[in-house]
Amino acid sequence: GDVAGARRLFERALAIRRKGLPPDHPLVAGALNNLALALQLQGDFEGARRLLEQTLAIDQKALPSDHPDLASDRNNLGVVLQKLGRREAARKLYEEALAVRLAKLGPKDPKVATTLCNLGTLSSEDGKLPQAEDYLRRALAIREEALGPKNPDVAASLEHLAFVRQAQGKASEAQKLLERALAVEEAARGPNHAHVGKVLRLLASALQEQNDGKGAGKLLERAVAIERLSASKPAPAASTSPAAARR
Repeated sequence: GDVAGARRLFERALAIRRKGLPPDHPLVAGALNNLALALQLQGDFEGARRLLEQTLAIDQKALPSDHPDLASDRNNLGVVLQKLGRREAARKLYEEALAVRLAKLGPKDPKVATTLCNLGTLSSEDGKLPQAEDYLRRALAIREEALGPKNPDVAASLEHLAFVRQAQGKASEAQKLLERALAVEEAARGPNHAHVGKVLRLLASALQEQNDGKGAGKLLERAVAIERLSASKPAPAASTSPAAARR
């Protein structure tokens, strides 16, 4: 959870590699990618974008067009562009990354699920709910098979899918998905983790839509207690990296 400390180390690593290697060396690209991850976690999406564009440019010159690292570059840059509201550019990058990952890694690889999940959240933001549901269900199936039903990435897929189902007017189904996600998050992180509080709020919203104000109120009370506890502690590490640290 010490993102500032990680950033300082990534900056030192980048400086060393730039001093000892050509500027277009893939190891320089790796260091740029890692530093971009730290900037992204600090909310500096423009700074992360600039570094990830440099990463992609270096790897495009150094690697074959279907190399898995290029797929990662595109996926990671797509995440940042999505945060910046550049959704069409993000979608293009995700689709390119997905094509390479399917071809090189196969349809059951967790990295394929990551890009499918990104396409799902993007489609949800664009109001394309049936498309979003399809992407997210595919991602969930891959993660459950590859990682097991109790992995936090599975919980993340359940949460995203629940959001879509609730937006489609299926609050009862969203509730079931979120109850599964909550059980996974509590088992993986403990009952007082900040992310558990987030899921509790999502679940409360699903209950409110079903006119269960009493049940929603109890969940919100617990969420507030967790948030107060979390505010008194150092920030926890991110549950899943928004970009992948590498080499």
